[in-house]
Amino acid sequence: MKLQPKFATGFSRSLQFSGLIVLAAIFSACQLGGNDASSSSLAYLAQTKGYWQVWVADEDGSGPRQLTKQDLDVSRISWFPGGRELLVNLQDGRMFRVDVTTGQSKPIQAPMPGIQDAVVSPDGKRIAFSYGVSESTYDNDVWMFDVLSGEQTKLTSAPGLQHDPAWSADGQWVYFLSGSGGQFHDIWRLKVADLSTEQVTVNELYHFDLALRPDGVIAYSGNRNGNYDLWLRYPNGRAEALTNDIDLDARPTWSGDGQSLLFESSRNDTLNIWRFDLKKRTMDPVTRTIDGARMPVIATRGKGA
Repeated sequence: MKLQPKFATGFSRSLQFSGLIVLAAIFSACQLGGNDASSSSLAYLAQTKGYWQVWVADEDGSGPRQLTKQDLDVSRISWFPGGRELLVNLQDGRMFRVDVTTGQSKPIQAPMPGIQDAVVSPDGKRIAFSYGVSESTYDNDVWMFDVLSGEQTKLTSAPGLQHDPAWSADGQWVYFLSGSGGQFHDIWRLKVADLSTEQVTVNELYHFDLALRPDGVIAYSGNRNGNYDLWLRYPNGRAEALTNDIDLDARPTWSGDGQSLLFESSRNDTLNIWRFDLKKRTMDPVTRTIDGARMPVIATRGKGA
């Protein structure tokens, strides 16, 4: 099975810096050259001068604009509700709230150093993330903290690796991945109200990159067929493979209308963002960068818009 490419974009990349101490340097504000990014709904990472930086564009990929300019990789991005700001999680664990129109950023005072996998709740009030207190890359748990009060809550206390949280559309559940470092990394979910957990999949090999649609359909990348392909899991438990290709298909995100998926793929020999139309069952490239693009996220407009 083709594991190495996935590790380059999956949990090992996001966890290898979990033990670092937060740096004190201020994240520099980045201007967009006068371009108004307020209409942008797609954010993604693109290889820029040797580092993964945040870019924004329209959902079809038009009008791309570079948002961050750091001498450090960005490891995770997540939209605040309304589509005007992004949560930017750096490789060293720092987090910032970045305005997509001005490029200006504000540091988020995290409750602990080395936060990874940070994602904003649908109401913008909480951030879920993974964090480990030991040096082992297979000893992380999922945490949550309140953006305003800074109050922190440990959501999981299980052996092994708990990582890659994803919020349900109503904010009542945090889905996450759990594994012991072997072949099986299954999907679990946790009810925020009482911290009760449910196992969603059992021994179905690797699952990565969860994306939840409001009707409960889960999109993810899995290797049940021997390659990392796009899958859907329906509320009744049925799983469906959308792609079957030797190249990597990963990091799906739902389009604004929920009728297609944007995802990163190594097809055509370069990591770029593609769109999978669920009705037509067709795929088209969204970005065509020479150096690579990955981790698409679509803004949710509504509250705060």
